[in-house]
Amino acid sequence: MAFSFAWADGGEDFVDRVDEDVFAFELSHLEGEFATLTMEIRNPRVGLLKPGRKRWCWLGKDGVALFHGRLVGIPTNIREEVVTLNFLARPPDFDARKKAVANGMRTAPYYDPLWIAAEMREDPDVVLEARPMLWHTDRVTHAVTASDLNAGEDGIIDLGGDIFADGISIAYKGPPARNVRIEATCQWTQVASGTVDISKDIARLFDSNKVRSLTSQGLMEDWPKEGDGIGAGWSFGPCRCEANVPAYGVQYYKTKTISGQYIKWPAITLVQSTSVSYEVERTLVETIAFDVMADTQEILTDVADEETITIALQSEDVDQPIDPGGLAPIRDVRRRSFFPTDRGLKSVSYLVALARAQLLSRARAVEITFETSLDHGLGLSCRNNVSIADPRLPGGAAIGKVAGYALYLNGDTGQSGSRIVMGCTIGKGSSVAPSIGDPVWAEGYVAPGYQKTDGGQIGFATSDVVYAPPAIVTDGYDGVDFYNMAPETVIAALSLYNDFGDQWQVVNLAWGSVTAASAGLARTPTQIDLTLKPLKGGPFQTDYRLTVQPLAVSKTIDLEAP
Repeated sequence: MAFSFAWADGGEDFVDRVDEDVFAFELSHLEGEFATLTMEIRNPRVGLLKPGRKRWCWLGKDGVALFHGRLVGIPTNIREEVVTLNFLARPPDFDARKKAVANGMRTAPYYDPLWIAAEMREDPDVVLEARPMLWHTDRVTHAVTASDLNAGEDGIIDLGGDIFADGISIAYKGPPARNVRIEATCQWTQVASGTVDISKDIARLFDSNKVRSLTSQGLMEDWPKEGDGIGAGWSFGPCRCEANVPAYGVQYYKTKTISGQYIKWPAITLVQSTSVSYEVERTLVETIAFDVMADTQEILTDVADEETITIALQSEDVDQPIDPGGLAPIRDVRRRSFFPTDRGLKSVSYLVALARAQLLSRARAVEITFETSLDHGLGLSCRNNVSIADPRLPGGAAIGKVAGYALYLNGDTGQSGSRIVMGCTIGKGSSVAPSIGDPVWAEGYVAPGYQKTDGGQIGFATSDVVYAPPAIVTDGYDGVDFYNMAPETVIAALSLYNDFGDQWQVVNLAWGSVTAASAGLARTPTQIDLTLKPLKGGPFQTDYRLTVQPLAVSKTIDLEAP
């Protein structure tokens, strides 16, 4: 093996030369951390950190770069002939690189600002909360990526049985989480305003739709004015009521008293336009609760010891401009519900993704440590999966994600090798697919996704989780539909008292005088009673449940093998 070590400046391309005599090295990398290089070299008897001196290094083999890092701290054993140096493969602009990657990962269903605190939304680490992933920094290129905890993006390295017989061990990292409980609450202010014309409804109360009365003058004078309060969120909108002109809008009717004196009663036909207005703000609350269980092999004999993880979230940003383009998740504050909407389903999917990430992270319950030759590990990274075969393993084989590794070489003893730790998931290897459901609007000629379906399910592209749309458990909404504010939906009761016919019966009674007859009519004025459905109140709370099928988890080691 021809190894090289060269001092370099930060950002300098790979240099294949020998600047120091290297006696031993260990190159190690753990998931979510930066690769490190520990080296023993001949003591150069100079200040390695003095200004102007190169502080970065390149480690290579046969002209291929293996590591690029920066010297960390002062060397140890400075009184000896051999000193130990430590290097770290952390790019100086790591934070900027991570942020750039995170900006492209703020996508549904794995990111939703609704459930993330405002001060945390720009934090790049937040994009991994609903993903079973860790940040990965390449030990050579310093490229920053997010790597799945179970499925390595750079493929599987099949070592078969090419491992050191005495260098393998298996450990159980604790029981997997079998159940995650999600309890989420969101609220917003429902805001609505508008005007409803009830003119025709009032006219229909009268005979032939003519607003006519023997007390029309008083009715006209008492007609509501714009802005008059009604209550429960209502007031009168633009209103008008006046006598019908010309004079033929007035008809006269005669009666006579007991003494034979005639009385002339004018019945004035009125022309009216009447509307009611509303302007309300109400608090709406929605809750959703559900469990996600993992389809994993048993690792405990006592199921009572299994852990349930509970995640509780709250948000008051449903009506705030937190979505791209300054949109609010509710989109239209007149809406009576959020979770069943297209945007609301994305928020529900994020909650499912949170539970999924927890379960998949904890499903990696078995850790296998083994050693193989140095050559096998030279191209290794924490973005790989490794496959090994050994009759001492359950099922005789295992595949696992690389959780960490160390490449080592000791020039004095001649020992070299690759020490690898891989995490194995103990699922049952199943997969799930959502049911399309039955079309509600049309059959045969409408593509999926363009029509509503009954009994359909939602699934992730990962084919491991499927759930039905939210179902209402308790509906505390009062039923007001601000998209359909029409007389027939807002009027609770509309009644007419003492119409022309009632008044005509009164004035035709046997009155002793004109004064008595007039007083009798005065006690029988035409009245209109209006009752509107109340708009005030709240908060109105609706509770939802979600039915989620057991999460399918990959089986990379078979603890139940015969």
